[in-house]
Amino acid sequence: MTRLRERVFELAASGVPLVVDLDQVSFIDSVGLAVLVGAANRAAASGSSLQVTCARPKICQLMRLTGLDRTIPLASSLDEALEALAAGSAS
Repeated sequence: MTRLRERVFELAASGVPLVVDLDQVSFIDSVGLAVLVGAANRAAASGSSLQVTCARPKICQLMRLTGLDRTIPLASSLDEALEALAAGSAS
């Protein structure tokens, strides 16, 4: 998990919008949620953004229960996330 966290943080701090695709994730714990929060904070600090794709109901529910959906935009698919990023960069 340490290598994943370091890589995600590095990408988030690069200033390029980042999409984290959780479609194949069946379980996420506090460590995984902390990685997403840290990445979102680093992206914001670099003037960028982080979005999460979340198609699995249990993962989406966890994001909502923890309130992370209020700070990290959720998309139901990678295409939806990419469309949102494109719309954001066009405005």
